[in-house]
Formats: sequence, C-alpha cells, structure tokens
Amino acid sequence: MELKELMNHCIDKWNSGMESDKKIKEVEKYFEKWFSNIPEEYKSMVEVLIKKLEYYPRKVVNNYLVELHNKLLEKGNINDDNTIYVFIKSRSGKGNSSNDYWTEYKNINELNREICYENMYLITNEQWKYIDNIIFIDDFCGTGNTFINEIKSIKKIKKIRKINKTKKMNKINKRERLNKTYFEKRIFYIIIVTTEVGLKEIENYAESKKLLITLVYKFIEKKAFEQKLFITDDETAKESLINLSEELKIPKKQHLGYGESQSLVAFYNNTPNNTIGLMRYDTDVYKSLFPRKNDKKPSWKTMKKNEKERKMTNYNSKIKKGKKYE
Repeated sequence: MELKELMNHCIDKWNSGMESDKKIKEVEKYFEKWFSNIPEEYKSMVEVLIKKLEYYPRKVVNNYLVELHNKLLEKGNINDDNTIYVFIKSRSGKGNSSNDYWTEYKNINELNREICYENMYLITNEQWKYIDNIIFIDDFCGTGNTFINEIKSIKKIKKIRKINKTKKMNKINKRERLNKTYFEKRIFYIIIVTTEVGLKEIENYAESKKLLITLVYKFIEKKAFEQKLFITDDETAKESLINLSEELKIPKKQHLGYGESQSLVAFYNNTPNNTIGLMRYDTDVYKSLFPRKNDKKPSWKTMKKNEKERKMTNYNSKIKKGKKYE
C-alpha cells in the first residue's frame, strides 16, 4: 500500500465517519514523516500494526457509554434506590481516565448525582444495607490488575497499632464493613475495551474470592501477535517489533505494552500503557503517533527539585573554579 493510501485508510478508520478531532489532526500532520522514518526492513510489519490500531474519538466513546449503560440496565434490579456509581482511584490521588469516564458517563446518562460517589467511605452502615449494585466506570481493561487492586484495597483490613486506638478502630470498622459488603453485592465493571487476558483474570479472581463481578464492555481485544495478522508467523513478527523498539531506544518493558498486553488501542484523552510502545512511547530518537499524555507539573511541585538542582550546579561550578586555580 502506498504511503498516502495507508495514511488515508487509517485516518478514515479512526475518524469513524466524522471529522478529525484534535488528536487525529496532529496525527495527519506527522503520519507520513513517522512512517518514512521506520527502517525499510520493518515497514511491512509496522503497516500491519498501524492498520490494526483502534482509535476512539470522544463522540464515539460517548455513544458507547450510552450503549453500555443500557446494557447494564438490562441486567435487572438496577435503580437509584439500590445502586452507586464509582471510579477507580489513582494511587497519587490525581485525576485519571477512570475519573474522566465516570464524569462523562454520569453526565451523558443523566444519572442522579446522589448515587455517584467519589468516596464510598462516606456511605454509612445503615445506608449500605440498601445498596445492591456497585458500578465502576473506566475506559480500558488490560491485565485486569488495576481493577483487582482497587477491589483488594477496599477489602484489605490492615493491622492497627494500639496508638490512638479509638480513632483507628473507626477506620477498621469502615474497612470491615466494605469487606463484608462486597460479598453481598453485585459489582459491575463498565469499560469500552477489555483484553481477553484482563477479562479472564478478573473472572478468575471473582470466582476465587466468591465475588459477584460482571464486566460490561463494548469490545474485547486479543493480543496483537496472537491474531495471525502477518505474512510471517506471529512470533517472527513479534521479534521484529522488539528489534525495532530496541533500535528506537524504547525501554524493554514498553516493547509489548504493560504486562506484555500487546494492545493496539488509543483514546481521545490518552493511550493506555498496555498499547505496544512503538505507538505511544517517545525517545530522544523517535516520536510516536499516539504518545501518552504527559502533563507538565506546576511549579510548586518542582520547586524543591529545582532548588536541589541549582545547589548542585552551584557546587559543581565552585569545584571547577577551584581546580582552575590549583
């Protein structure tokens, strides 16, 4: 396929019959240069991968969120009196894709804000008796680890020291309450895309812990190098990608995506780290088509680091000046 033809094919697919959004407009500007910079011996392999990559614009995602909500309601016994909607929190406490999609989901589907929770700990013992369904919202499920860790973080009861016993026992009671609550409730995990591996991992976890967990998704994805996409065998194509990634200085852990998910997915708001590194990891010798979002930290977050670097620079400068006069 000629380069221009390849670009048009991909852009048309990613636009889903709509005008290019901001991200795809950027891709259009860079696509030809990006592909031209790929060494000749890897071009056929990369062509297969880029044609297979799925991109989800915001309008398309929002339509899917409506579809998924209707699919959820078909499960039965889901209403404002027995259901809460939550998101998977980031370890850093900052916003993430789950938070973004939870916000979109509740607005598009006009959910009652009284049942959309940022913090489940605010629900009292008495109120928990009436909740039958806990709905998590996210964009993508790769290995399944993020979701499972969220469930574990709420189920886990930590040992509490005797210091400030009363205050800390209150925290224990909250954790015990949620631990018991999970065994009595239906848990739904709503996502646009899940991998086969992630789906199986969560199902196995739910079975082992006797939890009622159901994934509600639009698409399910197989690993890129297990789909027989290439003229050569999949293993040879995978080795070719790894070799190219090494040439482009992409770190080893990023070659096949997080957990070696081998995903080929990008969303309007970000690209999952499960997507293979070639599509989303920039280096000093390579610029990807769908780089992960890397927001600049505000000055108050970098002041201490900058001050330390300035002191080190000044110190090194004094050392050098001292050497000149030796």
